[in-house]
Amino acid sequence: MTGGAVVNLYDTQAGCSPGIGVQKSSPRPRAFDASVSVAWTFYAGLLLVIGFRLYAPILRYWALGAFDATIVKVIAYDLAFLDPIIKIVVVMALGSTMIGGGYIYIRSQKGKDVSSESLSPPQ
Repeated sequence: MTGGAVVNLYDTQAGCSPGIGVQKSSPRPRAFDASVSVAWTFYAGLLLVIGFRLYAPILRYWALGAFDATIVKVIAYDLAFLDPIIKIVVVMALGSTMIGGGYIYIRSQKGKDVSSESLSPPQ
């Protein structure tokens, strides 16, 4: 939640009678929201690397899930408050990251269960 109201149970005017006043609280900075997305991305990348090193597919699946959650958060929430030019840059960076991650994933699986012949179209 980016903003809210603080309920003041005491009237701040000259009288001593209690009253209910509503004052606006300061909004949380957008940089915090973006830093959460960056932290999730680093966490997912770390899980992916550990999953490859330990040959643990479950860690790789969790990493892909964390990437998915980050993408949903960025598209549904973070992009809502940005200028159009910055939205384009962010979406391009996300796309590049996903393409790069897919490339690395396929390259690492090439010698195991996915061969380069199965990736090429039949002739």
